[in-house]
Amino acid sequence: MKTHIEYLDYIETIKDVIIGETLEREDAETLIWEHADSSEHVIYYGKAHDLVHLVRNWDSSLYNEAQDEVEELNGGEFLDYDTYATRLAFSIIRIHLSQLVYEQIEKREEAAA
Repeated sequence: MKTHIEYLDYIETIKDVIIGETLEREDAETLIWEHADSSEHVIYYGKAHDLVHLVRNWDSSLYNEAQDEVEELNGGEFLDYDTYATRLAFSIIRIHLSQLVYEQIEKREEAAA
């Protein structure tokens, strides 16, 4: 993934898959974690570094939020550079997917009410 448009398309595609499977928040949370955890951008160091770099340059608030999450979940454990990048990539994807999926669920709930 080389551009933020490719990143947005990637996240949007995953969001659509999750919304297509469930509109239940608890089930959606599970699917969000599964998709983020199994992403090639989390599994492979090089892709994780590319994603982190891309998001850091494009959306610093998302990057900072992911960095805070990694530090919180890490519990003070020292992480090597590659491991840190993969955890940041996971958090970036998880946070962004959560925002999009829950926004979509809320819209549908409002429309149904």
